[in-house]
Amino acid sequence: WILSGPKGIGKARLALEIAAELLSNPDKNTSLFGDGSGTDAKSEIDRNLVYQHTHPDFLYLSSEMTETNKSGQIKVEQIRKVTQFMANSSARGGWRIVIIDSMDEVNINGANALLKNLEEPPEKTLLILISSAKGRLIPTIRSRCRIETLFPLSKYNTLDILSQLYDEADTVFLSDLALLCSGAPGQALLLAESDALDAYEKTCNILSHDRHNLAEVMRLASLWGEGGVKAAPKRLAGQFLFDRLFSAAAFSQATKSHISQCLAYEAEAINHLSQAFTSIELADLHKEVNEVFGNSRQFYLDTSAVFQPFLLKIHGKN
Repeated sequence: WILSGPKGIGKARLALEIAAELLSNPDKNTSLFGDGSGTDAKSEIDRNLVYQHTHPDFLYLSSEMTETNKSGQIKVEQIRKVTQFMANSSARGGWRIVIIDSMDEVNINGANALLKNLEEPPEKTLLILISSAKGRLIPTIRSRCRIETLFPLSKYNTLDILSQLYDEADTVFLSDLALLCSGAPGQALLLAESDALDAYEKTCNILSHDRHNLAEVMRLASLWGEGGVKAAPKRLAGQFLFDRLFSAAAFSQATKSHISQCLAYEAEAINHLSQAFTSIELADLHKEVNEVFGNSRQFYLDTSAVFQPFLLKIHGKN
């Protein structure tokens, strides 16, 4: 199966719930969509083993950015663990389940290494591949999987989740966060905990006006320029927020309409950008800003160094 949809909407959580459901009842010959599990103590132990990634019939591969893996990719060596895992018999006599979170972080070598497992999976083996960009998966992987497309949550449901996670937070802050994350609570957590929101608001304020002091523009670049693995969440948050900003500006310019689902400081920036640029130019800027953050992550570049030319281009146009 491929679980596809925007980042942060709960695809990995759903995959874990499926795995926990199947692996907590190995003696009932449960089908994938058969009878629900019981609530006995043994089932709860097995479910917890799945959540902790320690169940003997469960393999969870995920991307993790570290000092030794600065790209955050899932390496081909990790993918080969799937073949080793499938070569073993089920420890509990039931399903064996593999989750790869996510295929977006698997390169072409890793994808090709996975093909054999998709072509001839052993009996009662389930592979769940998570992807936020299924169109970028190689066709031979897509053709061998069932694809389930998931969608963002409503603002109401997103706010309900955030209220449980941040039960002492200001309601206005949570409402703003629910709006900014576009129905993806996982992205809301990233925004709240990455120190990106202040930098984003300052960026929008600068982009809301005509020519500014050049030094101010350069300082803005430095807000996004923290390097190293420690600042990776902020770069990911920046990529998400700028994707949101420039796609909204391009849409607003193309349709000559105002974007309602945005914060006040975003609305000002979107309005100004849509007046200063054509929809084609904004679409190009949208693509470029994604490349700025993507390249800084992939090639370990100083984000401020690659972000400055982008801001100067906007500054010169304004």
